[in-house]
Amino acid sequence: VDFSSVKFLGASKKQVFTYEITVKNNKKDAIEILVKDQYPVSQNKEVEVELLEKSDAADNTEIGVLTWKLKLAPGEVKKLKVSYSVKYPKDKVLNL
Repeated sequence: VDFSSVKFLGASKKQVFTYEITVKNNKKDAIEILVKDQYPVSQNKEVEVELLEKSDAADNTEIGVLTWKLKLAPGEVKKLKVSYSVKYPKDKVLNL
């Protein structure tokens, strides 16, 4: 699920991206699962990326990778939320 927004702050534009990841164990036994997701990492001084929510994931900030180690009981559902903002000059066009 994607919940995104855009705001203009003076000469800057700030976009917030929020995603919800749902993981469900459909097996009859408990399982352990490794879930990975990524978020952007800026190499440009004009572009600021801030991680806002990571649902207790281990965070590798150098490459923007989140990792969850989950144990799920039979039929158990877990929801993981990832949210980050990207602030950049409003005259720039970014491919997010």
